[in-house]
Formats: sequence, C-alpha cells, structure tokens
Amino acid sequence: MRRRSDRPRLGLLLLALALPGCYHLGVEPVDGATSVAVLVFQNRTLRREVEHALTRHVRREVLETTPLHLAAEGAADLVVRGAVQDVREQVLIAGPAQEVVHAAVSVSVRFAVFGRDGQMLVGDDVDGDGRPDGELTRQGYAEFTAARGQTRETAMEEALRDVAEMIVHELTARRDDRHEPNDDPSEAVTITPGRQVALRQWNPDWFRVVVPPGLGLSVTLMAPEGPFQLTLRSTSAAPLPDAVMATDARAGRVPPGPAERVVLVGVTGDDRGRPYQLLVRLTPIE
Repeated sequence: MRRRSDRPRLGLLLLALALPGCYHLGVEPVDGATSVAVLVFQNRTLRREVEHALTRHVRREVLETTPLHLAAEGAADLVVRGAVQDVREQVLIAGPAQEVVHAAVSVSVRFAVFGRDGQMLVGDDVDGDGRPDGELTRQGYAEFTAARGQTRETAMEEALRDVAEMIVHELTARRDDRHEPNDDPSEAVTITPGRQVALRQWNPDWFRVVVPPGLGLSVTLMAPEGPFQLTLRSTSAAPLPDAVMATDARAGRVPPGPAERVVLVGVTGDDRGRPYQLLVRLTPIE
C-alpha cells in the first residue's frame, strides 16, 4: 500500500519540476545565499512607473528561476540596488504618412548586488583588481509592429522582462547560461534583438532570430581572443547566400528582404566556458 501511495506523489513531483515557475535544477546562488532583497529601482528617466514594473519583473524572476526567497533589506543575504538609466524608442519602418509601422524600445539599467555587510558582491571590475567596484549595465530590447496588434506598451513589458532575466542571472553561480541547452540548430533558442549578455561557450550555441519583412539583421560577437566564430544559417542549417561575414568571423549581416524569415545564429569556440556577448540588431532599408 505504501508503494502505491508514493507513486502519485512522485508523479506530482516530476510534474512540478516540469512546470513553469520551478527554478533551473543546479542553479546555485552567489556566495551561498538563500535570500535576496530586491529594492525598488530608481527612475532616472521621464517615463513614469517604469521602476515599479522592472522591480516586479525582477522579483518574479527570482521566485521562478532561482532557489532564493525574497526578504526585506536587513534580513536578506543579498541586496539588489539599481536604477533605470534610459528608455528609448526607435522607429525602424515608417508608413507613407509617417505613421509608425515597426519600432523598437530599449531599456538601460545599472545595478549591483551587495552582501549583508554592504560589500559589493556582483558588479563591474572598473579598476581591474579582480573585485567588483562599479555597477553593471544591462539593456532590454523589444520591437513592436502595429499591423500585428503590438504596441509600445507590450514592447516595453517585453524589454523589462528581458533585462530582469539578465539581472537575476547575476545572482547565480551557474556554469552555463540562461539559454542552455542550445547545442544544436534543432535546439536553437529564440532571442530578441538587443544585447545578449552572460553567455558561456561550452559547446556550440545556436540562437533563432525572427527578421520581419523590410528589415535586415546585424550580429556582432564580443568575446575574448581565441577561436570564437560566428555563423549565420537558414532554418535548414544551410549557409545564407546573401549573408556578409567579417573576415574574422566576429560579425555578420543579412540585408533586408521582402518577406519575414528566420536566421539561425551559431557561436563556436574552444568549449572552455569562456564568457561572450552577442549584439543583435534589426537594420532598416538603407
């Protein structure tokens, strides 16, 4: 009887681990922390309420993707402090009456993570001494197309969720990145244009970018010296005939086309877990 009663419990446990909202197995918080205080971000822009929306997204991301629990400042092992530095909107395609057909929104945030004693645990190493002493900058980016019923408000929410993921990633000591597994073209992870940070190259990495009609694509690989290389492929993993690659294979672009298409972006290296970044931009017709 005991074995029979344990089976449903085991099934429920496996189901819970598979559902959204359960954190990635193997995620370890920095400095052995168990709790974090996410303070309301400052707002250094003219856009109202963006700081509260970002704070909400970061707190939710903590609960859904890490084993950390939220606590008040003074009772938490980690404290996240930051500010929304800039919010920008860029028109990519305008209609005959100068109406906005396709546009992009970007949100730039500066932040750092501190311990109970106020010491900075996660940040930028400005003076190069191996210890964080400055804030990190992360940027969320999203586009919207009026014809698809998308608005700048929905794009803003997407950009805020994107930057929230980047912030919360800095609270963990994972050896991989938030997009794993993506070692094969069939496992390519869809990313939105913008700067993809906190990436690590253990195996070939594949990403999927949807390019709207009338727009091109520009991809730049930012990585340490070494065998890092960038490739652009079609959905069949075949080379794109109109892709133009830099001689060092660290940048590539695809010209605008009349129809929507999907571009696969591949990154290879020496599989030693070195960090790198991707800058992905949509480019209008020149």
